[in-house]
Amino acid sequence: MIKLTDSEWVIMKILWNNPDCSQSTISIAAINYNINWSRNTVHTLLNRLINKKAVEADKTVKPYIYFAVIKWEECSMSETTIFFNRVFDDSITKMFSTVLSSQMFTKDDLYIIKRIADRYYAKACYEMRKKLKSKELYQKRKNGLLKKNILQL
Repeated sequence: MIKLTDSEWVIMKILWNNPDCSQSTISIAAINYNINWSRNTVHTLLNRLINKKAVEADKTVKPYIYFAVIKWEECSMSETTIFFNRVFDDSITKMFSTVLSSQMFTKDDLYIIKRIADRYYAKACYEMRKKLKSKELYQKRKNGLLKKNILQL
């Protein structure tokens, strides 16, 4: 699980939005985040990200070209997990209760959240039925009720 500092997040966002950047391109892009880093700061951050295996550099060209080797989804999931564990003690109920009671969602947001939850619920039910059916067939087969080569789902 990768953990990034706020400054490293800025560098990663720049690289995800602008693949194959030089150090100076990254410095210029950071201005969009209201950050005016020195050349040394950008260099240090890039080296830390390289050490974390989040970024790689193409050193066959001058200036070096930097690119992200991990995806946004991987970093966001890692950060979300860290936050979730720290703040909500691994309790999904606490998290939803807190977030939904904050009233920061519009009716449309809640509708979309409900649709996403319904989709995952349906998928989980399907997977559970599939597992149960598999266990049932295994038990029947084990008890000699089904021949091994006639097993069909």
